[in-house]
Amino acid sequence: MRTTPTSAPSGRPRSAATRACPTPRQGRHRDRAGRADDPQGRLGARLRRPGGEASNMAKYAAAEAALGAVDAAIQTHGGNGLSTEYGLVPYWGLARLLRIAPVNREMVLNFVAQHTLGLPRSY
Repeated sequence: MRTTPTSAPSGRPRSAATRACPTPRQGRHRDRAGRADDPQGRLGARLRRPGGEASNMAKYAAAEAALGAVDAAIQTHGGNGLSTEYGLVPYWGLARLLRIAPVNREMVLNFVAQHTLGLPRSY
């Protein structure tokens, strides 16, 4: 185990609290791959697959939920939902953009079908 030097680069002594804190190089709060969110790598070991599948499913669900929410808000306000005073049109544009960028929903569905369901490549 490496120890933290007792003096800072400026030459002044470090406080006890600073010496007790682990530095990123000591790796106490990171796993072998350098990720801080899953300290023991349990998630990857349990799933046995990379995060592309989960991220694609999350992107698809988030885009559909956002567009559904904005459409419901516009429908609730009727014709006023498209007026500038209500401010829903920019949200509709952003929600619509989530469906096509950076990967459109058809490519997300193709990825999930191929890697999760084991279907043949469809493009």
